[in-house]
Amino acid sequence: MAVVGIDLGTTNSLVTAWHDGKVVPIPNALGDHLTPSVVSLDRDGSILVGRAARDRLVTHPRETVATFKRAMGTTQQFQLGRQKFRAEDLSALVLRSLKADAEAFLGEKVTEAVVSVPAYFNELQRKATKAAAQIAGLHVERLINEPTAAAVAYGVGQIERDGTFLVFDLGGGTFDVSILELFERTLEVHASAGDIRLGGEDFRWRMAEACLRDNDLAWESLDNQQRALVMNAAESTKNQLSEAEVALMEFRVGTRDVAWPISRAQYEEICQDLVDRLRLPVERAMRDAKRDPGRIDQILLVGGATRMPMVRRLAERMFGRSPRVDLDPDRVVAIGAGVQAMLKTSETAFQDVVLTDVCPWTLGIDVKSDDAEEKSMFSPIIERNSTVPISRSKRYSATEDFQTQVKIKVYQGESRRLECNVFLGELSVPLPSLPKSENRFDVRFTYDINGILEVIVTHLRTKRESRLVLERNPGTLTPEQIAQRLAELAPLKLHPRETQQVRSLLAYADRLYEERLGEEREEIASRIRAFREVLDRQEPQECEQAIEVFREFLQGLGECGF
Repeated sequence: MAVVGIDLGTTNSLVTAWHDGKVVPIPNALGDHLTPSVVSLDRDGSILVGRAARDRLVTHPRETVATFKRAMGTTQQFQLGRQKFRAEDLSALVLRSLKADAEAFLGEKVTEAVVSVPAYFNELQRKATKAAAQIAGLHVERLINEPTAAAVAYGVGQIERDGTFLVFDLGGGTFDVSILELFERTLEVHASAGDIRLGGEDFRWRMAEACLRDNDLAWESLDNQQRALVMNAAESTKNQLSEAEVALMEFRVGTRDVAWPISRAQYEEICQDLVDRLRLPVERAMRDAKRDPGRIDQILLVGGATRMPMVRRLAERMFGRSPRVDLDPDRVVAIGAGVQAMLKTSETAFQDVVLTDVCPWTLGIDVKSDDAEEKSMFSPIIERNSTVPISRSKRYSATEDFQTQVKIKVYQGESRRLECNVFLGELSVPLPSLPKSENRFDVRFTYDINGILEVIVTHLRTKRESRLVLERNPGTLTPEQIAQRLAELAPLKLHPRETQQVRSLLAYADRLYEERLGEEREEIASRIRAFREVLDRQEPQECEQAIEVFREFLQGLGECGF
């Protein structure tokens, strides 16, 4: 049974495995290493994941959904046709597709994975990720923080000497920064910080928003199909500006053709506040790690959004040197997750690598506030960026004389105000009937590397212990719910691997048809009809030839990539 590493991304996902003496990215059915994190419901009721689904964002927006990773750990639901899905369900379908790709590549069953998550994911989001893996048929004993995974990828064989380095990870939906130290084959995380609401999608939206504003168009007035066209055009223009000084954003709304020129300088101006937001987590991580820029030996850029020149310049300005980009920023997290997966095996190449991590959020309880305007406040017990595993204790007392019970409510976050933090669970603790000055108890938190928090409350006089293990949190799926979702999703079949190439070609052709006009559109429709006629005859040799001819035709019309 193989163990794989998976980068479950907002925009793209990737699976890796140990093969021929090294960790390698695994191609999907189309031969691509990156699989778009997009899910679509096809007309026959089957599920499309990846490139074909991404193209259907334009042609079938009501049956297609993307960027659902940001909703992990919430009760938000997404509509696909007549069915509703949680983010865990959609992520499970992506994971199921990656699992099938890995099994086809390795020639053996895949039952276990190490999955990466943003370092700044809270406990609800981490548990939701594990639930998604379970629904997909994968056992996930270990989640690895994305910057830590990237550091592992660099640290094993890519960094020539010991030292301290900072991982700057800007993906499609989240931003993370971690400061790590490599010494004597030990990789120690000193601090992590981030923003789970800041990523390449926000930069793309800023492009679309400016274009619509300058062309007197309102997002609210567009239908789902038109919105998808605008966002596709924004993504293409954003990517062009990473290579060129000027780009042209083009799309069609109704009978109107929009052609909007924008320079790199203009784009950077409208995104300046987003760039400024990148500074805050970096500065927080530096403070927590007690490091200044002069004590950072290397800066590693991770995530596709770090290709934007404005992001690279920010890193250069903050640290006074050029960051490292010698590993593909889209693949490096998955490679690191693959290395971590190999640490679970007997591969001798990795046996002497030691990895430590930190608790990215502060953990504590609610206590009575001295402030008359606030009834309760947050009392930290384990501070953020403490190395795990860790155990910490703090002493409290009853708030009323002869109080016989106290409720210990556990929270995660950084705010003094309880409502701004994440509620994790509660424990009812019996107390002897004593004056409050004598009714004292210790609250001990023990947090392990797998994200399991144990709470033990010990009364000082009676020595009685009350215990709570937080493996599951409010809002996350219970084992029974996971089993139910597994049963409900089982009838949804992934499109067969052998037909995915054909389905992707047709989805791309449908998108081009909707984008083009006149004779070009008629030619696309004619080619689609002819292609379908050949497929219906089911003659293998004829179909293979038709696929190649159809692919060449589509490549002549756009950036097909097939």
